[in-house]
Amino acid sequence: MKQFLILGGESRLARCFTSLYLNECITFNKTECNITNQSLLDRIIKQTPCRYILNCAAVTDIEVCERNPKLCFSVNAIAVYSLHKICLKYRKKLIQISSNAAVIPFNIYGWSKFLSEKMIKPQALIVRTDFYDRNTYIVKNLMRQNPINAYTNVYFNPVSVNRLAYQIYTNKDRSGTINIFTTEKITYYKFAQEFCDVFALNKTRLVMGTRVKPLNLFVKSSINRNINQDLIDFKQYITKK
Repeated sequence: MKQFLILGGESRLARCFTSLYLNECITFNKTECNITNQSLLDRIIKQTPCRYILNCAAVTDIEVCERNPKLCFSVNAIAVYSLHKICLKYRKKLIQISSNAAVIPFNIYGWSKFLSEKMIKPQALIVRTDFYDRNTYIVKNLMRQNPINAYTNVYFNPVSVNRLAYQIYTNKDRSGTINIFTTEKITYYKFAQEFCDVFALNKTRLVMGTRVKPLNLFVKSSINRNINQDLIDFKQYITKK
């Protein structure tokens, strides 16, 4: 039975979620359904048999957001508000993907996500997260054994895309906000070291870097998953693929 209608079907999370729950998903990419098109959204959601609307559509490129804030807020906030109203109209459950950047916004992207959270009523599920997959910059370069400069003064607690997908599925009937991260506050450099340990990669190509202004992107997690467990699961996930 099809339970999930996924918007932003070309996104990395959408592709992972669909691969794990293939028989339960209907996906729409940007060409098939631009979420800024309210009339099209209304028609699609009205006709879908799916109970859950998983919105993975967003402008996430930080440079694009800074250059074009109008586009960023149009997709990440205003369209989400319209989507939520349509979901309420047809009694569908909206699952909205948010970000750690929404907690204490420091750029246009973060403010757009912050605003989207404020526009959504408690009936929906807001998923705050910061995920990595094999195409994430730091992961991709580590796996290719490229030299990499990793910050020692930027803190975060990322979660693997496969764990995120699993937690979204598991918590689909919850409402309000859930924070899906790993539990430890670590630096980018520490994450790179942990990644090398789990994947048996040479650490000599790691270079300590520092950001001009330290940055704390850590968000207390709603799930109990440490980074080592998460990396081991991620390794198994990509090996099976």
